[in-house]
Amino acid sequence: MSVKILSVAKQLPKYTRDTKDIIPFVKLWMQGQEKRFQRKVLKLFEGAGVDRRYSIMDAEEVFSNSSFEEKNNIYSREVTALAEQSLEKSLKKARLQPTDIDYIITVSCTGIMIPSVDAYLINSLQMKQDIVRLPVTEMGCAAGVSGIIYAKNFLKANPNKRAAVVAVESPTATFQLEDFSMVNIVSAAIFGDGAASVILSSYEEDKGPKILDEAMYHFYNATHMMGFKLVNTGLQMILDKSVPETISNHFPMIVHPFLERNHLTIEDINHLIFHPGGKKIVQTVEDLFGSLGKNINDTKEVLRLYGNMSSATVLYVLERFMDGDRQPGEKGLMLSFGPGFSAQRILLDMVKEFKDKNEWALILGGSSGLGLATAKKLACHGMNICVVHRNSRSQQAEIEKEFKKITEEGVDFISYNTDAFHSEKRAALIEDLEKELNGGSIKTLVHSVAKGNLKPMISKTTPTLQTDDFQLTIQAMGVSLYDWTKAVFEAKLFSDDARVISFTSEGNSKAWKNYAAVSAAKVTLEAITRNIALEYAPYGIRANCIQAGVTDTASLRMIPGSDEIKKHSLLRNPFHKLTVPEDVANVVYLLSKDEASWINGTIIPVDGGEHIS
Repeated sequence: MSVKILSVAKQLPKYTRDTKDIIPFVKLWMQGQEKRFQRKVLKLFEGAGVDRRYSIMDAEEVFSNSSFEEKNNIYSREVTALAEQSLEKSLKKARLQPTDIDYIITVSCTGIMIPSVDAYLINSLQMKQDIVRLPVTEMGCAAGVSGIIYAKNFLKANPNKRAAVVAVESPTATFQLEDFSMVNIVSAAIFGDGAASVILSSYEEDKGPKILDEAMYHFYNATHMMGFKLVNTGLQMILDKSVPETISNHFPMIVHPFLERNHLTIEDINHLIFHPGGKKIVQTVEDLFGSLGKNINDTKEVLRLYGNMSSATVLYVLERFMDGDRQPGEKGLMLSFGPGFSAQRILLDMVKEFKDKNEWALILGGSSGLGLATAKKLACHGMNICVVHRNSRSQQAEIEKEFKKITEEGVDFISYNTDAFHSEKRAALIEDLEKELNGGSIKTLVHSVAKGNLKPMISKTTPTLQTDDFQLTIQAMGVSLYDWTKAVFEAKLFSDDARVISFTSEGNSKAWKNYAAVSAAKVTLEAITRNIALEYAPYGIRANCIQAGVTDTASLRMIPGSDEIKKHSLLRNPFHKLTVPEDVANVVYLLSKDEASWINGTIIPVDGGEHIS
C-alpha cells in the first residue's frame, strides 16, 4: 500500500504590497535611528529577494503600536478563515468532500490558539465527528513537511483513509515595533503571511505523487539557532546568523544517506522542493545543489512572489511541482529546516499509472508510426507492451533500437514478427501470450494496421483495383479488428475494464485518389468499432476509433500525391501544423485511463481541428 499526495492549494490574505511600497513605512519606523543604520536597513529590504508579500493586516496596522493581545486576536480570526479557504480549494482539486477526510493536521507557529485551528474547521466544514486531530505548533518553518510526514505515517497504518495537512502562518503578527535588532529587521524583510493545504490518501485508486520515504535529521546543540521567545509584546524571532553555514556543513549528511537508502543519488532527483528560508539560505542551498547540476528555481520564485511564510512556504513550492508538467517516474526531494535545529525530508515519485498492475497493451502494427508512438507512451506510464508486427530482416536492426527504448522504461516487453492476419498464426500467438502474460491481462488492444491496396480505379498505365484488392484491404484494415477482439476475449485475456482502440482517417468520408480500398476499410473499421462497443460493453470492454489528422508517416508517404495532401492539410489546420504520432499516442493513453471508462463507441478526431474546415 502506498500513500499519495492528491492535491495542494494555497490561499493568500487580502492585504498585499510590493516591497517598494513598504519602504516608506520602514523609513518612518526607522526615524530616530542612526543614518548609516537606516541606509543599511533599507538596502536589506530592497535586496531581500522578495518583490511582494501578503498579510492579514495592512501595513499601517503592522507598524502600529498594538498589543500582543490585539495582534493575536487578529491572527486567530484571520488564519481560521485562510485555513478554511485553502482546505476547501484543495478538497475541490481532489474532487472530495470535507467528510472524506479521516485525519486533520493543522500547522501554525506564529500565534496562539486554544482550541487550535482544526477544531474550527471541523465545525465550519461539518467534517466527520470521529475525525482524528493533530495540531502542530512548535516546529516552525519545517512543520509543513513535518505535517506531511505525520499524515503519511497515519495513512500507512490505516489503509483506505485520507488526511489533510493545513499550514497557516502570519509572521507579520509577530513583528516587534520597538525591536531594532537585526534579527527583527531581517524577519520583517523576508516574511509574509499565507496558508496552504495538502490532501493525502492511502486508497489504491487515488492518484498522485507517491511518498517513497521520509525522515527527520536533528542537529545537536543547536536549539539556540531558530525559534521564538515569548515576551510581553508577543513572539520575538530568534534567528542565528550561523544558520546558512550550519546547513552547508551538514548538507552531505542530510541529503546523500537519505537518497542512498532508497538506492538513489542526487542525479536521480528531477525536482527540488525546498523551503526558501531567506536569500542567504537560498543562495547556500543553490550553491550546494548547483554544484550537482540541479536548480531550485521554483523555490526562488516562491520567495520572490510571496516571501517566507514559515511552514506554509514549502507547500507553495510543492503546489508548483504538482501543477507542473511532470513525467511518470520523475522524482522530487522535499527539504525544509526549522527550530531544534532540524531538517525534514520527503522523497516523492511521480507514479507510473499502470505500474505494478500487470496490465498490458497489445499493439497490432507497433513497429512504426502511430503504433510505435503508442507503445512508447503507454510504456512511459508503466503499461507492459506486446507488439505484433510484420517487417523484413533488413528493417529489424532499426526496429530493435526502438523496442530497446520501450524496455528502458522498466516494463515487460514482448514482440512477435508474424502475420497478424493469418488465423492459425493468430491462434498460436494468443496461446503463447497466455503464458507470457503470467497472470496479467490486456488493458488496451490497439489496432494500428496499415496493410492495404492503393491502386486507382481507372488508369491507362498502371493496374487498377480489383475485387480481391478490396477484400484484402478490408480484411486487414477493418475486419481484423474484430478477429483480434474476439480471439482475446475468448481467451479471457482482457482486463475487467479494457479498451479496444483503432485508427481511422478522413478518408472514411472524403474521396482521395487511389484511396478507395482503404476508404472502404476505414468505414468497415468504424462500423465494427461501434458494434464492439455495443455488444462487448457488458463485459467491461470499451471500443473507440481515433480519426487522426494527416500525419507524416511511412504509410502516408505510400499514398500517391501525399505531398499535396500534406500541403492542403497545413492550410486547413487551424494551427497550420500536421498531426504527429505522439499526438495520437497521447489520446490512446487518455482513453486507457480509468477516468475514460464512460467514453464508448465514438469516432474521436485528433487533428487539432483540421476536420472543421
